[in-house]
Amino acid sequence: MGDEVRAAAVFGWIRTHPLMSIISIGLLVRAVVAVLFTYCYDVSTWATVIANMQAGAGLFELPGYYYTPIWGYFISFIGMVGNFLFGIDVFGTQIDSLVPIQGVAWDYYKVLITYNSFNVLFKVAFTLVDLAVSYLLYRIVRSLTGDSTKAAVAFGLWFLCPLVVYTSCVQAMFDSISVLFMVLTVYMLLNRNYLLAGMSFSAAAFSKFFPAYLIFIFLAYVIASNRGNRRECVVSVASSVIGASVMLLVIFIPDILNGTLEESFGFIFNRIESIEGESDGIWDAISSNGYTVVLLLQPAVFLIQVVLAYYLQKSDPDGLDRRFIGYCLLGSAAVFLWTPVPSYLLIVVPFLICHFLVSDRRYRYSLVAMFAIPVVYALVLQNYGILFQADAFLGFVSSETIVGGIEWLNQVNVLGMTNQSALNLVFGALETLAIYSVFITYISIRRADRRSGANGAS
Repeated sequence: MGDEVRAAAVFGWIRTHPLMSIISIGLLVRAVVAVLFTYCYDVSTWATVIANMQAGAGLFELPGYYYTPIWGYFISFIGMVGNFLFGIDVFGTQIDSLVPIQGVAWDYYKVLITYNSFNVLFKVAFTLVDLAVSYLLYRIVRSLTGDSTKAAVAFGLWFLCPLVVYTSCVQAMFDSISVLFMVLTVYMLLNRNYLLAGMSFSAAAFSKFFPAYLIFIFLAYVIASNRGNRRECVVSVASSVIGASVMLLVIFIPDILNGTLEESFGFIFNRIESIEGESDGIWDAISSNGYTVVLLLQPAVFLIQVVLAYYLQKSDPDGLDRRFIGYCLLGSAAVFLWTPVPSYLLIVVPFLICHFLVSDRRYRYSLVAMFAIPVVYALVLQNYGILFQADAFLGFVSSETIVGGIEWLNQVNVLGMTNQSALNLVFGALETLAIYSVFITYISIRRADRRSGANGAS
């Protein structure tokens, strides 16, 4: 009888405090995942950058950092916190038993295994960012629907999303920071705070440049929001541009002063060099051709953004805010007409969550696909790499198991490619289908609505 009372009390507390329940469950899941699994390829790069800066080098003075400055500022701050508050000045170690994997065709492994204490610094930071994104989604959905339950669901869908948890707590990659600024941009636009919207847009675009594609849709929304008041429209657009320009200057003024502005755009130039460089092996050829395909698709991507913006600014003011979210969903998905790294898809997920809850539940299959398939693809790409830390510090996986598994992935199969490359192609194709499911769902909904309208008219 006592157990039943306690269970009833727990479920009652969950119903009364849904956000706290979601946060508690999410933090528990993240704590377990963060301790057990780490993909050291990226986080060991952050260790190198911190070591360079602590040695007195600037962000771009030594090789190793190839992103825009915003993430570098975050790295510097996290490194400072780790050093001064927790005394973390040694970031990792090399495991000799894993050295043989350095000769395999798939070279996205690093023998430097970062310590759990160092990894947790980044994972905690990303978890805080994810909480902030969840809160903004909560505010947006509650504002658009007036429904606190739906808003709580939006909060939970982001914070418990497998792709979000994996990116923040296994890969320790910073895509969620760009998403935070992007969602903040949307929140500010919905609240007609155009100056701050412009500032957050610059921060989003120069954390990772994918949100920059949405500039046409964002401007169309500003214009549509002020239809009929030309002066207010001009002032609103000008405020957005001023905000974006001020933030742009704040971001890059250190590099302008240090003469490293060109290096701060290395994230673009390095990919162009990958296209021009010689390929070594099948997967290198696929990757190089993949970058070429990305460039060739850019006119189509921009055309879709412009067409969406055109129809948004011409649309009826009634229901504009909800329609804006739907257009952002289509625009963000259209950025990835190619097969991206799974973490890139985080910019699509907030719009998919909001549109699903606010406007159309028929996107549920796309929601499930985008939650699950990119994570599976990430596991294929990073495979045994997420177990290096478990081997080095936790002991529940042996080096022999890891090396044996990677050697199997490196074997050439009957198709003339390694098992790793074959798996990459299969699950990459599935991820692409998950992205395209957004458009398939949109087209099927439009057709269904037209048919129902025709039947109603008859």
